[in-house]
Amino acid sequence: MRVRAAHSQSPFQLDQRGGTPMYFHKDMHFTVSRARLQPGKDKEYLDFRHNEVLPQMCAWPGAVFALLLRDDNDPNSFLVINAWARKEDVDKWRADAAEVKLRNKAKTILAGPLEKIGDFTEVHI
Repeated sequence: MRVRAAHSQSPFQLDQRGGTPMYFHKDMHFTVSRARLQPGKDKEYLDFRHNEVLPQMCAWPGAVFALLLRDDNDPNSFLVINAWARKEDVDKWRADAAEVKLRNKAKTILAGPLEKIGDFTEVHI
């Protein structure tokens, strides 16, 4: 099975060792943050991400995919990686009232503010 972004004009095959090929959009933009949860809020956070954040973000123009990675050494800490077709897409998302509302709700679950690690642009090697 080939995985390919529908909007990709010139796909890049990531796995060249004979495995399942993966394709990404050229110059895709990524946001990376750390979310630290209040103790006991694990299920609430996962439900919030699944039922509220993902449906709204995935419907937003330019949203490509999202990853949520749990820290192996701290079960209350997650790395949040969101992929966007262009930086302008994420800038518009961050300025939208719906995203602001989601951030405010997240404050009731997180132990502190969402920690921005950075914004990154995909580099093809």
